[in-house]
Amino acid sequence: MTALGVERLLVGIRDAQTGLMMHRKWSRAELERSLPWLKRMNARGNDIYIRPDGDHGLVLVDDLKADALERMQREGYAPAAILETSPGNFQAWVKLSEAPLSVAVRTRAAQGLAQHYGGDLNSADGKHYGRLAGFTNRKPQHTRHNRQPYVLAQACPGTIARAAAAYLQQIAQGLDKEAEEQERRERREVLQSARPGAGRDPIQEYQLFVPMEF
Repeated sequence: MTALGVERLLVGIRDAQTGLMMHRKWSRAELERSLPWLKRMNARGNDIYIRPDGDHGLVLVDDLKADALERMQREGYAPAAILETSPGNFQAWVKLSEAPLSVAVRTRAAQGLAQHYGGDLNSADGKHYGRLAGFTNRKPQHTRHNRQPYVLAQACPGTIARAAAAYLQQIAQGLDKEAEEQERRERREVLQSARPGAGRDPIQEYQLFVPMEF
């Protein structure tokens, strides 16, 4: 929690039988008081997850290998927290900003990092849960000798990624370009739908979408 730099966490307990997620919003003190209960839930086969509560400047990159983490560090995306979720498999929380980022920006950032470093694209969004260290990974494929692996915190420096500012600028430019293209498409659709004699003037329809200048 210290490494993530957030005051509250959304804790998810996924039921082993139904797959449904139970949610709790906790401060650090509340989380610590609830550890015995979480351990019991984990022992019953339920997985324990966390994500920052509310807006934040972090993204999760899931299902990484050790060599990908080394590349991230070299290329300016050193994670704020690294978790080994099963032997040889890692999750990384990358801090891009101390200030909150929109879900759209976080999602685009997570997708780009997952694609570049070979992470799980299905987990690349702005609201994804990561595993909580100190609890076991209950996925059946990780069972060894009738035991489940513990999720281990490998490194938790809590720092902002060196390449974050440039990456966020690139994302903002991309989102702005997409918004402009969408606006142009909407204008074309209006012009195409306006037909002479249908009671609408194509020029007037177009002007509805053009900002007025004063």
